[in-house]
Amino acid sequence: MKVSIVPRGKAALGYSQSLPRDVALHTEDQLSDTMVMALGGRAAEQVVFDVVSSGAQNDLERVTRMAYAQVSDFGMSEVVGPLSFGNEESNTLYKPFSERTAQLIDGEVQTLIEKNYERAITILTDKKEQLHQLAEALLEKEVIGTEELINILGPRPFSKSVDYDEFINAAWQNTAAESTTADGEASEGSASADGAGGAAAAAAAMKEVGR
Repeated sequence: MKVSIVPRGKAALGYSQSLPRDVALHTEDQLSDTMVMALGGRAAEQVVFDVVSSGAQNDLERVTRMAYAQVSDFGMSEVVGPLSFGNEESNTLYKPFSERTAQLIDGEVQTLIEKNYERAITILTDKKEQLHQLAEALLEKEVIGTEELINILGPRPFSKSVDYDEFINAAWQNTAAESTTADGEASEGSASADGAGGAAAAAAAMKEVGR
């Protein structure tokens, strides 16, 4: 995991970056957690400054798409039911449901987003001290990785996945091997640029880990 306040690309502000995962299935709880995470920026503005800005536009667009998918594609709404209407963006003149169903979907999406936003507000309010510590660390270093995040926020509240452990262990092994090689060559009077580069790459990769 890496968090930065340095703008990159079209991003108006900073960004967080984690190791991509190829996951085909998502539970309701996983989708809810992802929404809460995406709403964290907007929620932090409200908690800290008691005012919101336009900086969270991309996050809100993402959350809105996720909520509509959860309700109308994945069948995860008790009100709408276990139905999937697919993606009909290519034909805006035809919708495979009635106006009443459209209103139900809109209502469920709004309720879902509001619930997850309130959850984000609650979490950040309870962890406001850590939030300020994280902000101070970013102002000082501009970019922080997994180790700094753990030092500030504490360990993850649930056990790490097997993929996470395997990735971390492999990175540590690569770092140790490269360090040993570099130390051996340095003792002979020659430094290994490749070894230093490999160790740096392994360290950088470790900072990218989110799960």
